[in-house]
Amino acid sequence: MHNRIVNGHQTGVNEYPFVAGLLVNPNNIVFCGASILGKRWVITAAHCKESRVNNKNTVVLVGDHDLSSGKWSEIFRRYCLEITLEDSSGDLTSVKFWKFFKHLC
Repeated sequence: MHNRIVNGHQTGVNEYPFVAGLLVNPNNIVFCGASILGKRWVITAAHCKESRVNNKNTVVLVGDHDLSSGKWSEIFRRYCLEITLEDSSGDLTSVKFWKFFKHLC
């Protein structure tokens, strides 16, 4: 069994700067993907909020493309402030974070 997409390839550093991962402290396991919307906002699937996202322990990880090293820079981690779930019919929700993201597309 392979841990990559069939016929896939490793992405380059900063090839997709808008991609983020949501994780929960303290286990640091990425449980959902997200996309950066603005300086403090990401968008993710609404079912991610229903399963694991909460304001206290949710962290967004941006700026890394290889999670296998486990060495993630604190500069790229931002803690959740607010979760907006108005209409889950489209399976989307937005998440606001305390600090600004330093690098955007």
